[in-house]
Amino acid sequence: MMKKLLLFILLVLFFVGCGRSSIPLNKGALQQRNVYDVNEILGSEYAKQNIKGFDRVRLEFGSNDQNKTIKKANIKVQKYVTTSSVEFIKDACTEAFIEIIRKYVKSAIKHKADVVNISSNWRGNKELLKDKFVCMSGPKTIGIMLTADFAEK
Repeated sequence: MMKKLLLFILLVLFFVGCGRSSIPLNKGALQQRNVYDVNEILGSEYAKQNIKGFDRVRLEFGSNDQNKTIKKANIKVQKYVTTSSVEFIKDACTEAFIEIIRKYVKSAIKHKADVVNISSNWRGNKELLKDKFVCMSGPKTIGIMLTADFAEK
């Protein structure tokens, strides 16, 4: 009797756990599409203070110059930030964008490369926007995904 009870409890816990993992927790959470200007964000004081080595690495958005030798291709970086309210979406998008660019710059310095072909990318919808990026937002979360290549200097 005790073995049957223990087996029953284990089965219930197993199926409850499987049921939770199959339900998407944030279904439809990031539905609002926000588009921001890259030059405005990179020209801000916040960007200048938070991106070290910014002047040593060239950043090219949406370029597809065939004359460059690509060292590393299709590098995807995504960042999610939780915001306290809807009023701070632009600040959170700026913070996430600068964090992604900072990761690219650090990695490019290590590889002695420039970051080229930077494009905004969200759930497979790649958009080659030369001077803008897409930031998806929901009630309290934002998400950005960028794709870039490293090219020889």
